[in-house]
Amino acid sequence: MAEYAYRLEPDDNGTFLITVPTLPEVTSFADTAEEAPLRARQAIEEALAARMAEADAPIPSDPSLEGDGVARLPVLTGLKVSLFNALKASGSNRAALSRTLGWNRTSVDRLFDLNHHSKTEQIEAALAALGQGVTVSVHPLGESRSFASERPREASPLVGSRKAPVKRVKAAQPPEKRPATPPRKPKGYTVNDEPIY
Repeated sequence: MAEYAYRLEPDDNGTFLITVPTLPEVTSFADTAEEAPLRARQAIEEALAARMAEADAPIPSDPSLEGDGVARLPVLTGLKVSLFNALKASGSNRAALSRTLGWNRTSVDRLFDLNHHSKTEQIEAALAALGQGVTVSVHPLGESRSFASERPREASPLVGSRKAPVKRVKAAQPPEKRPATPPRKPKGYTVNDEPIY
C-alpha cells in the first residue's frame, strides 16, 4: 500500500491547510482534522495522476512518513505507481511495453490511468514484462508500509508454533491471441452459395 505523510496547519477561517512534503504540488484543505486523511488522499491521487501523465522521472515514495497524519492510498493506486516507476527505471516507454505484451496501446495506457479500474492480473503481466514481480503482505494498520523499496517480512507466527504459509504466485501471463473466426454467410443462402427462393 502506498502511504504519504501530510501536514496540517490551521487556517484563519477555521479550516486546515493540508500539504505533503514529498509532493510539494499537493495543497488541499479540510474543515476538520478528521476529514484531513480523505482530503489528503484525494489530493495526492490527483498529483500522482498528473505526474504519471507528464513526468519523465519516477514518483517518489515517503519512507519517513513524518507529519501530522498519513494518507493511505488504495492498493490499485500503489500498483499503478509501482508499474510507472518500473517502466521509468527500465528506460522503456509505453509503446515498447505494448509491443512486448502484444496488447493494443489503449490497454497499456489504461494501466497508468488512476481513474481506470484495471485488473491486477494485467498489472502483474506488465510488471513481469519489465522483469518485476508483486508481493502482497498484510500488516497491522499502525505500521506504515510504502510501495517504494521495502522487502516483504517473514510471515508472523500463528497460534502455537506454526508459521503462516507463504505462497509464491507466478505473475499473470498476457491474454492469448485467438484466431479470427470466419465471417458467417447471410441467411437465405445454401452451402454452395445458391440463393434460396
